[in-house]
Parts: sequence; structure tokens; C-alpha cells
Amino acid sequence: QIAVFNAETGTTLAFYGALVPSGATGDVVINLDAAWLRAAVGIWRVTELNSLIATATATQTTLVSEGWATTINIQAGGFALAIVFGPANPFTWVGLTESFDIQIPAEGGISGASDNFSAAQTGLTVSATTTGGSATGGLLVIAGR
Repeated sequence: QIAVFNAETGTTLAFYGALVPSGATGDVVINLDAAWLRAAVGIWRVTELNSLIATATATQTTLVSEGWATTINIQAGGFALAIVFGPANPFTWVGLTESFDIQIPAEGGISGASDNFSAAQTGLTVSATTTGGSATGGLLVIAGR
């Protein structure tokens, strides 16, 4: 477990990691108890990872202009990963490049974004906006190296 954010009642955003040696493969297995109604999963591959501990995390649950925004510091040679849940799909990202959008029928959508940075980023604004917004949802961003 790298970072977990309980954005609101019934909505948890999280990043988990596993060190897989080069040339090896691994399965992603998710076990949910009966209380879960639905889940969405995004998978990123990170190479030359120094640690499974995030160098920074940032969260946001306050909806502003049909989206969520936060800032994060990223070390030189580092990366950022972000995930958002909201009332509609697709999402438009600023600060990171979109990796995926998943529509959850009758619930909204989830989206992820990421980027690598050769130079350090101080106070990088990361935002995800959508249309038809309500105050439901949240944003989780992590930085690593």
C-alpha cells in the first residue's frame, strides 16, 4: 500500500505497488468483501523505482469548476501518478498526461494520469475536470522516484 485516500463515504482511491524483477511477470489479484458494489483498476509500470514509498502525496475532495485540483512536489528524475473519481466521464487533465478513462454505469467515472519529470517540479498543479459535476468524488496524486 503506497497511499489510500477515503475521498468520501463509499469512495476510496488508492495506489498499491509491487516490486517485480526485470524479466519476471506477476498477476494482479483484487479481493473485495461483500460490501463492495464496484471497483475500477488502473495499472502503471514503473522502472528503476527507488522505493515503494511515495516521496509526496496530495489529495482534494472539494469540487471547483466541475473538477478537482491540487499541487505536488516532484523530485528531479521522478514521476507522478494520479487517480480521480467523479460524477461524469471523460476527464480532462492538466499537469499530467491522461492514462485512462473508465465509465462506471450510473455512477460516473474514474480516470488516471501520469508523467515522468527530468527536472524537479515544485508546486505542480494537477487537475482533472469533467462535465455535469456534483460534489461527489476526489483526486489522489502521488510522486515517486
